Amino acid sequence: MSTSPPTGASDSPDGKCSTAAPPPRPCETTRCGSGRFPSDSEAWDITMDVPAGATVIDASTFSKWGPELAAVVPEGGEMVLTGVATDCCVLSTALGALDAGRFVTVVSDACAAVSDEAQQQTLALLQLLSPMCEVVTSRELLARATPAERT
Repeated sequence: MSTSPPTGASDSPDGKCSTAAPPPRPCETTRCGSGRFPSDSEAWDITMDVPAGATVIDASTFSKWGPELAAVVPEGGEMVLTGVATDCCVLSTALGALDAGRFVTVVSDACAAVSDEAQQQTLALLQLLSPMCEVVTSRELLARATPAERT
């Protein structure tokens, strides 16, 4: 994988899909209110291991939800979301997936927002969308995973 990875979406045997979004690209930072990382910052050099054969989706929009991701996550399927920024890209992607009839699990300690307050407010908003949207910690997510999913 390259040093500036695309949003990754990996299929798993149980039909679940996980996505991870890198920080917004420089063209998005002003709109997200971040602006903290100039385009030559090492913060963009994120390496993420993606399982062999996994589907990788690269989108420069706030919401990563679209036809490509819809093809990976079947209607009624579950998508696990992590990433930056909770109050921007994660929220946008979750709302799009929920509108399209997918179940969404947001891993609260695997996301970050522009501030602690924005993080808590966004997670609280997502929790209001239960039962289609669930907010869990990474520990809670791992506890419900099968041994094969934990490796």
